[in-house]
Amino acid sequence: MPASLPSMPEPGSAEAAARQVYDRLTAAGQRVTGAALGRAIGRSERYGRLLLADFRAHDEGSDRHNGDGAASGKQGDPMTT
Repeated sequence: MPASLPSMPEPGSAEAAARQVYDRLTAAGQRVTGAALGRAIGRSERYGRLLLADFRAHDEGSDRHNGDGAASGKQGDPMTT
């Protein structure tokens, strides 16, 4: 049996629901914890932490950095002040 490639979560899945919660909270500037994410979708805190780690790892290489001035060039160099 061939290995399946990772894909987008199916609509209505727990992962899709968690991603919506994560996106909404980060867009509002709120801190997201894995435990709270798991509870928000009716799953375990551990599952929420796993999903949060996955979302953050996926977002690392994108321009989706909530409040990260260094990533957007808006933060001064601390060595020059």
